[in-house]
Amino acid sequence: MTRDVQSFGRRFDSLFGCRGGFVFLIWLGVVSEASALPQKLGDLDQDGQATVLDIVRLVNHINGTVPLSADLLAFGDLNQDGSINEQDVDLGLAPLVDFPYFAIRGAPPAGNVVQGDAVSFAVSIEGNGIFNGLVTLSLDALPNGLSAKFDQQMVAPGGSASLTLSAASSLAPGALTINVRGAASAGAGTISRAIALTLNVIPSNVTTVSGRVLSSDDIEQPVAGVTLILLSNPAINAVTDAAGNFLLFNVPTGRQVFKVDGSTAKIPGRVFPSLGEAIDVSANAANRFVFNIHLPAIDVERAQSFQSSAPQDQMLSTPRIPDLEVMIPAGTELRKPDGTLVTAVSMTPIMPDRAPGPLPA
Repeated sequence: MTRDVQSFGRRFDSLFGCRGGFVFLIWLGVVSEASALPQKLGDLDQDGQATVLDIVRLVNHINGTVPLSADLLAFGDLNQDGSINEQDVDLGLAPLVDFPYFAIRGAPPAGNVVQGDAVSFAVSIEGNGIFNGLVTLSLDALPNGLSAKFDQQMVAPGGSASLTLSAASSLAPGALTINVRGAASAGAGTISRAIALTLNVIPSNVTTVSGRVLSSDDIEQPVAGVTLILLSNPAINAVTDAAGNFLLFNVPTGRQVFKVDGSTAKIPGRVFPSLGEAIDVSANAANRFVFNIHLPAIDVERAQSFQSSAPQDQMLSTPRIPDLEVMIPAGTELRKPDGTLVTAVSMTPIMPDRAPGPLPA
């Protein structure tokens, strides 16, 4: 049994610690039984991709012939408007129309950036399950004062790239159209696709705080729907968009602490913790977190029951970190931030470069 664990504090409903090369999260909460679910919107048969077979299942659900199970309803609502209808069918068919090639998706369709700041878009490639070539991404010419960078320029169907646009302080405010193009070899020719994204440039005459929330997965992904709340004034808050961006206005100056509420995240089948992150805010400037905020998906499948004020020590472990046990002493009472007693705990390993924020020295 190993107890030489360095703890670096509680962050709302989670504890973080490290031992050797491992960083781990201990989640405190209440866990209900989880079932295996798809990890992608539209993938109703859980084969890892959205194909025409999934469209058939959508149509059958709409017609009432073979309704989707309650667990799959969230994955059939492709446009996330709260209902499943013909619009979801159209959205699912779009990447299949140009058989057997691909379509480009951009999320969000419109983004906001303050002069002197940056914003990201998620550019994904969708195929129909047959085309498997690499798509090379590029941009049309950009105006002076705006620069761009893809984290990867060649993407296969089912994959995505992050496009970061950085606005100089001299870039004029207003709406800009950003044309993203994709090209791939097909047979003896080249297939090209394009989408248009909108970039709204905002004057830097107000105090803002911005950043990005990503998953702690080996291949990090944007986490949409996360709520950031200024603890000193909860009325100042924002929700991450489809690329994980957040932007808060009129933030007070000085050291400010934000709650990063992962419980509101919109990734079906996954549960995220709530964290706290701090930043020093300067007046009338674009203040940006110098690091991406990473949220680890909680390992609810290996959650252990917990009894507050138990008469004996309780041991927490996970097979994902061999030879590590964390002892919770007898008589310990654990409560969630809302005051309710904790009934389950879970330990989730995290790669050091995927920790929620900078690790202590």
